[in-house]
Amino acid sequence: MFDLVQPYDHAILLWLQENFRNAVLNPFMVFYTKLGNGGFLVLAALAILMIRKETRRYALAGLTGLVIGYAAIHLIKITVMRPRPFVTYAGELIPLTTIDDPNSFPSGHAGSCFSAATAWTKALPSEKKLPGIIALCLAGLMAFSRLYVCVHYPSDVAAGILIGILGGLAGVFLYLRGEKYWLDKKKKTAES
Repeated sequence: MFDLVQPYDHAILLWLQENFRNAVLNPFMVFYTKLGNGGFLVLAALAILMIRKETRRYALAGLTGLVIGYAAIHLIKITVMRPRPFVTYAGELIPLTTIDDPNSFPSGHAGSCFSAATAWTKALPSEKKLPGIIALCLAGLMAFSRLYVCVHYPSDVAAGILIGILGGLAGVFLYLRGEKYWLDKKKKTAES
């Protein structure tokens, strides 16, 4: 299934490992990528957004997107079961962190970050898009960190981003539809 992209995936990871990794970035990238374990970074951001009433709807839209994106990614991962790059190219590609999940495709870290960031960005009013743009940049950094530490192929990350964006869009759509439904129902109840 991955025969067409495998040589490119391998070449990009090898290039990053040999030309981009360095002693200054390595600790930061390992730390940042670990923030995505178990969805910690996204869940922490959601919890912070839940505190204030003004931002609660963005948290709920992001949570809806996260659930949809995570479900899709998990289902694909256990179906496809693509081995991690450091397993396929043992001794050649060296991971900077350990990982329990043996399946590489698609990237759950990239998917979850992009699911929530896309939902937040879409749910924000047009004059307040800066937080969403920052969230998308942080999601992009998370996606890149997965390549940097060599636990995903570029095609894994690209698929995770795509699934995350689609999950985020579906999540915000469903959340806003549900919100409108409940507001309309509340209004009708108040009028009667």
